[in-house]
Amino acid sequence: MSTGARLKHPNQPTYVDRHGVRRFKANAIIEHLLYTGAIDLNRLLALIQFTDDDRAQFAQLSGYSVSGCGDLSYVTDAKYASVPESDGDAV
Repeated sequence: MSTGARLKHPNQPTYVDRHGVRRFKANAIIEHLLYTGAIDLNRLLALIQFTDDDRAQFAQLSGYSVSGCGDLSYVTDAKYASVPESDGDAV
């Protein structure tokens, strides 16, 4: 890998929840921080030093729905198209 190459974030695995919504598998640490109020999601994402790729990865790590992720302004069509089919069972 060249020194200037930028690594890409991987896609989180997806699954279908009990309501039939395809979601990204959430990261337990991120969920804890979000749902305990330890961080304010809107304030965090408003900070300009984060790249769109970092914001898209954060949405996946927080368990965002796949369809909703495609509507986020910072998720490119190419990134959305790279999301794998559901690779987990319904929950």
